[in-house]
Amino acid sequence: MEGWGARLRHIVLSGILFSWFMLAIAGDDVSGTDVQALAAFRSNDYQTASREFKKLAENGQAEAQRYLGIMYDKGLGVSQNYQEAVSWYQRAAEQKDPAAQYHLGLKYANGHGVPEDQIQAYIWFVLSFNNGYEMAADPLRVLNKSLSTRERQQALRVVAQEMEQ
Repeated sequence: MEGWGARLRHIVLSGILFSWFMLAIAGDDVSGTDVQALAAFRSNDYQTASREFKKLAENGQAEAQRYLGIMYDKGLGVSQNYQEAVSWYQRAAEQKDPAAQYHLGLKYANGHGVPEDQIQAYIWFVLSFNNGYEMAADPLRVLNKSLSTRERQQALRVVAQEMEQ
């Protein structure tokens, strides 16, 4: 019986360690995103990841929408399509996903999938930064120098309205 007990403890411990490992590789993204989709993405199994993220994204899961946006943005497991990337980033950004807000800002700043619009880029970068995404600080510094005071004020009015909601 001791042999069986030791095996059972080993199986339980292995399961706990595997779960911990999956959480560790997923980082903070595990909060609502399917661990299988994240594991597939991180192991470069983009076909599986896109299929799993699509299911979650269509059900309104913001992190999955962001990941699907990244996949369309970079052509990972799907054909590269900036308009499709923007569509998924937009959905996640509207749910206040700061990384999606950042990516959407990049799309506007570079005119990929949307007409280039530095004011819209500024709006999304400010929202992203205000929601804790520090990577938005660098493009904000650049746009602070290139936009006029009037353009920045116009953008900040939109940001203020967005943050009230």
